[in-house]
Amino acid sequence: MLLLIIQIGLTVGAWLRGWRLWALIPLGVIFVSGLIMGTLGISVWSILSVGLIMDIVCTGVLVVMVIRPRPS
Repeated sequence: MLLLIIQIGLTVGAWLRGWRLWALIPLGVIFVSGLIMGTLGISVWSILSVGLIMDIVCTGVLVVMVIRPRPS
């Protein structure tokens, strides 16, 4: 839950830094992948390991977006 709050905060920060629609993509990837894995009934351990890796990667992308302003 804490990671989701951090990701939402980073998404807002990236949006304000000028990334606009691009800032929503990492958060959307996390939600859609969780929805697909949950719908397919993939085991809980697979969801946790794949989901955690995707969360970490998407959080890293958002951090880079917040640190660097959008190129003109």
